[in-house]
Amino acid sequence: MTKRRTRNYVHKLLEDNPDWNVLDTGCGSDGFLRANVYADITDQSDAYKDKRFVQTPADDTPFEDKEFDFVIATHVAEHVPDPVKFLAELVRISKRGYIEVPTPFFDNAASGNDNPPPHGHLWWVTFNDDEEYIDFKPRQKILSNPFLEAIDTTFLVPFFGDQMVTGIYWENEIRAKVSRPIFSYNAGDSSPEIILNYQDSKPPVVWTPIINMVDYLINIGVENNPNPEKGQSSAFGSRTFHEDGQPLYNFSEDNLLRIGKWFASVALQSRKEVTIQMANRRYEAQSRQNKE
Repeated sequence: MTKRRTRNYVHKLLEDNPDWNVLDTGCGSDGFLRANVYADITDQSDAYKDKRFVQTPADDTPFEDKEFDFVIATHVAEHVPDPVKFLAELVRISKRGYIEVPTPFFDNAASGNDNPPPHGHLWWVTFNDDEEYIDFKPRQKILSNPFLEAIDTTFLVPFFGDQMVTGIYWENEIRAKVSRPIFSYNAGDSSPEIILNYQDSKPPVVWTPIINMVDYLINIGVENNPNPEKGQSSAFGSRTFHEDGQPLYNFSEDNLLRIGKWFASVALQSRKEVTIQMANRRYEAQSRQNKE
């Protein structure tokens, strides 16, 4: 059985089965508290001094057949060189488990995923709800400028969890396949079906989110101008119109300096707010743990 599920489902399942022997593979330095055994390709033994830790790749472990009742593998599948070997190893060592992966959009939106293995991503991993199997496609780079910093995006999960990650629960077997990088979309209206085949090439055009930010900035600057249609200067420049109706923006060096300062101030304020939120969450989590 292979089904789409969430972390909350897993938490409840493990809570209801306290006797299960649980492995967290690819655990990093802060794995699931419920796990009995932790494993990672890098040495994380200092983080698990009171638990059993094994340094091992996730697709070739030293564990016995069906040694575990449950295996957790969050944000591992997108890294492994051979998905088939990795999934077969999970089924060999455990009776059931949970796999969590970033969605393709979140993979592109967050910085750091272009890094080389083992830390970079090799695959887009999705779940086919119609036929209930995990689909591995070679990772594509569509967004040329990630707009989410990798320092800690977990503060976004309560709001956008479904758009950020895909959770999958399995028992006895894992239904999956490795597919070719062919992407399609059929709107069902009069527009033609879109089919994009990147087996022998890369996407020719990548979307740059920062362009949208610049457009937004310019529009805000122009909207703050009481008479933009007359080409009067706003905080960031001026706007006139071409004969075909398209706007033309005019910037001096001073205007560009203002834009740079504006971007810097927004970035610094954003980092400050995220840092505060992260500190508050860690404090709250530690307080709950101390009470328990």
